[in-house]
Amino acid sequence: AQAGQHYDALEETRTIPAGASSTTIPVRVHRLELEDETVYTLRLELVETEDFRLGVIEGRAVSVCFTNRLDQPDWWTELSHWLGEYNVRKYQKFIELWGSPITKEDIEENKYAILRVFKEVKLYFEENPVYGVTFPDVEWPV
Repeated sequence: AQAGQHYDALEETRTIPAGASSTTIPVRVHRLELEDETVYTLRLELVETEDFRLGVIEGRAVSVCFTNRLDQPDWWTELSHWLGEYNVRKYQKFIELWGSPITKEDIEENKYAILRVFKEVKLYFEENPVYGVTFPDVEWPV
């Protein structure tokens, strides 16, 4: 991944607060600059300083991988009776309406709210057949 092109450049150095065993480094990815089938990697390394001694070698670096693909989530089959086959456009539209991707835990806690939003997705694609996105012809519980 190229700083400034694929993600916002990070500070060259970052200080971990005294006594802390972890820190968070936000990374803003430029999705519109990513190719769909490419996996991008950003490598972050810890560097020893006068005030910071490194531990085991294995914990000195981490690679963060990201892509622009929106693969079928694990939970899709659980809702496939209503959603049908996975289609990236279905899930993209859902994320747009819901506000974020969801997890299997979200479905366990909010199944019917999620299905209501997917029903809106279904209606959208019925009104916009140019995309060729279809859903099964079944009764919805919402």
